[in-house]
Amino acid sequence: LENAVRQLEEPPAGAEDFLATSLGIAAALRPVLSGVLGAAENVMDMIDVSARGGVDAAQSMIIGSAEAVTLRSLGSDQIRTAMLTEAAFRSSAMPSEAFSFSPLLVRLAGEVSGLQGAVAVPDGGMMSVIDALRRAAQVAKVDIRAASPVTEILIEQDRAAGVVLADGGQVRAPIVISALDMRKTFLDLIGAHQLDIEFQRLVMMQDVQIASAQFHAVLSSAPRDEVTRENMQRRLVYAPEPQDLRRAFLDAVNGNIPDTFIIEAIFPNAFGKEEPASPQLSIIAHPLPVDLSLDDKQRQLVRDGIVAAIEKFSPGIGAKIEAEALVLATDLSHGNEGGRNDFLARPGLLAQLAKAVGLSSAGGIGGLYYCGPQSQIGFGINGAAGRNAARAALGKVMRAGAAP
Repeated sequence: LENAVRQLEEPPAGAEDFLATSLGIAAALRPVLSGVLGAAENVMDMIDVSARGGVDAAQSMIIGSAEAVTLRSLGSDQIRTAMLTEAAFRSSAMPSEAFSFSPLLVRLAGEVSGLQGAVAVPDGGMMSVIDALRRAAQVAKVDIRAASPVTEILIEQDRAAGVVLADGGQVRAPIVISALDMRKTFLDLIGAHQLDIEFQRLVMMQDVQIASAQFHAVLSSAPRDEVTRENMQRRLVYAPEPQDLRRAFLDAVNGNIPDTFIIEAIFPNAFGKEEPASPQLSIIAHPLPVDLSLDDKQRQLVRDGIVAAIEKFSPGIGAKIEAEALVLATDLSHGNEGGRNDFLARPGLLAQLAKAVGLSSAGGIGGLYYCGPQSQIGFGINGAAGRNAARAALGKVMRAGAAP
């Protein structure tokens, strides 16, 4: 965003100051977001932390709607449209709702390689991240049991005591950490009878009714327009006009397929040293209703809407598609709630924060730590839940006198 502002011939008045202020507030929020399971008991902590960072606009940006915040600071221009889109991307909050600008602050609070608010693609793709984690675990002498599904988390005297495997065997342990979906963890593997009523209500809280779609394609050759060809190693975004964005959210909330989407596109195999002969195109489209039926007509509407959107910034690209796959949340609804959650929009910041703090208690079950998707604030990787669990595990080992 900062580069986009600098490259404009006549940047809108106040745009650079607005971006700098947003980054400043996001930086002040980082300690609260990274320690959400401990320090951030409510959203006022976030506002207080921002205020202590010396940012006068903190409260209005955290509480305000994306439409009001951007209009007040940027007026009506391309940068405002881009900021609205970034705030609304993969969110369930309409741009006119309170707290709808805060998802962008959460995103800007993160960093990649020391660069705040950056978005990156791992060298070698996501499999390289998995391989790095596996190697680190092996160096630490962690016992990895592949293809060993867990059917139950053992609870004895209100404490985690280990897990039961699908083959009937048990792994006894004083600490159990789950990164699964919250319903899978607490309702299927533990059981509602082990949870108090208030915690059951938190776990059974209805998911938001807005989701994203993924569209993957293989092209016969690189896009022919120069702008796209020159930026194939960047994240490309199609930002609808504010009135179209508002209408798209209304359609999605009402269960209809919008006429236009926010589009985020990358070319995954364009990050090498040589230009690929058959570029791959990976797209996230937002917003969409969650419970789309899987009939061919509706799938075609979504597919055509996505292709029409990318044609607006890369004319002729649709004709180059040789193979494609469209993936919706409902494609992953049966037997894979964790996968489906990757497609669901995030609720408002208050709801996310309340759920994350509530789930951190693990229903009062000692030795159980929850690090699943509902413990996260926003998208991306937030290690707060896992870090707290790791600290507890290491502390127990050290107290027992064993080598960490």
